[in-house]
Amino acid sequence: MGVEGKAAAGGLPRPFEKYHTPGSLEIFLETLGDGAFAPVRVETIGRTVEGRDIRAVGIGDTGSGLPGVLYLSGVHGIEFIGVETSVALMRWFARGNDRGRAERILAGCAPWFVPVLNVDAYERNAESLRRWRVAFSRTNANGVDLNRNYPYGFHARGRGLFTGSGAKISPFYRGPAPLSEPESIALDGFVRRGNFKVSASLHSFGRLIGYPYCCKPERARDHDLLQGLALEMRGRQKYSAYRVSQEYFFIPTSGDTNDWLYEEHGILPFLVEIGGLNLKFWNPLTWANGFYWCNPVDVEYHVENNLEALIFLAEWVSGGAGPLPTRIPPV
Repeated sequence: MGVEGKAAAGGLPRPFEKYHTPGSLEIFLETLGDGAFAPVRVETIGRTVEGRDIRAVGIGDTGSGLPGVLYLSGVHGIEFIGVETSVALMRWFARGNDRGRAERILAGCAPWFVPVLNVDAYERNAESLRRWRVAFSRTNANGVDLNRNYPYGFHARGRGLFTGSGAKISPFYRGPAPLSEPESIALDGFVRRGNFKVSASLHSFGRLIGYPYCCKPERARDHDLLQGLALEMRGRQKYSAYRVSQEYFFIPTSGDTNDWLYEEHGILPFLVEIGGLNLKFWNPLTWANGFYWCNPVDVEYHVENNLEALIFLAEWVSGGAGPLPTRIPPV
């Protein structure tokens, strides 16, 4: 078994042995450029509360000023399936089985990845699983939900449980102030120096392709374009087509990453909630361990279901996907 094969094994106990651990992910990133047909750039964009490196990976001619696509995952440290989807996308762009198509996309677009933003929680969950303990670390090491810590709509009052909270005890604690966390600051600095046109934030679970606004029911200025792109993504899902919706009507959130990317940076941002709730009433082992709820056992199925949908975003930015339909069907 080669280096990448060892990394893919993940080192986690059954039934999650196909997921990467932090160590095997680092091996994957270090070796991604080996045999790649496009340049691979791995850099550190900041450090976590506990001092761990936050990595960003660019593929192709990343210094040329080409329009960029940002793929973001691991914002919630328990959502490993988003990380695995980012890994599959990086592999496809760098040395996948459709080199001609990848090179055409890379000629007009620079894909960038932040595979794990919340590295501390990712490490903590992997260690818990390795020790056969409950893994349910979602927030960063300060207890802040990084997907509630951004400036736009930070104090918005949404309906429902999942809106950002000012209470430290809440799993949706938004933090003491916008961009209070080193992870949020790292992403802010990274986005500010890029030329990103589109982004995809990979989470679980919910079987959804969403778009702004998250903090209010009003339609975004680019609602029709956002909806049209989301529908195009849905049409490219291999096995199971997800619901398409403005995020507010799925789960209202305040201080959300996508609202901030849209309003402050002019990026067209999408949320992909991968898979459904994996709580199995017939399997008591899933009842207490939140890791089961967020991460499907059949990793390949869920990654493959979304791969073409996510490649499409880069292809559209590069100008190779053709025009969107002029008539947008109802959702």
